[in-house]
Amino acid sequence: MKELIKFKIDFKSCCDELLIEGVKIFTDSFDKLLLAVDKKLRHVVHEDYKKKV
Repeated sequence: MKELIKFKIDFKSCCDELLIEGVKIFTDSFDKLLLAVDKKLRHVVHEDYKKKV
């Protein structure tokens, strides 16, 4: 905290920026997970369809 004051950095804006960056990291990873699940489900559905035809 003293370092923030020493360099005249606003604590609230610093926390806000960290929160925003943390949310971006989480959402980017979550989006990748959803894409992987979607890709896998599409593959499974396609394979099931091929078996029925």
